Amino acid sequence: MPKLKKKKTKTKLAKAGKTKKTSVTECGNCPAACCHDLTIDIKKPRTNDDIEVLMWKLNYDTVAVYVRNRRWYLLVKGACQYLGKDGLCTIYGDRFDICRDHNPPHCEWFDDWYDYMFTDPKELETFIKAQRRGKKPPMPKGKWESKGAGRHKKGTRRRP
Repeated sequence: MPKLKKKKTKTKLAKAGKTKKTSVTECGNCPAACCHDLTIDIKKPRTNDDIEVLMWKLNYDTVAVYVRNRRWYLLVKGACQYLGKDGLCTIYGDRFDICRDHNPPHCEWFDDWYDYMFTDPKELETFIKAQRRGKKPPMPKGKWESKGAGRHKKGTRRRP
């Protein structure tokens, strides 16, 4: 599998031949939330086939689906290969632009990061059925455990 190509831009520190690690205090004592759990944009499931595929993915204990601001996402548990044992980035000075742009307060540690979370196929099925009947969807009881978990209470809906 080919590695992701990084943009050839370097920070002032990297140009000077220095590297810098993020200190824990810069990110508000966050346990490297942005370095855990890969989020992938997905389309809202519309057909029965779409729903079945998404339900199949939810059978894996490393996968969840969440909705935020009516956009759907697939969430996969894991940690970045460059995350050190101390919770700091080992390539901080030469990190990817997506990492460089991901900063507080708009991250999963400081922000409410989902409206609905599904960790089980039945939760998704119940949610979709309620939506199709025009009823208010029930609150899924997702139990997403992650080192990168934010302040938001698991399995709850963020807004009324």
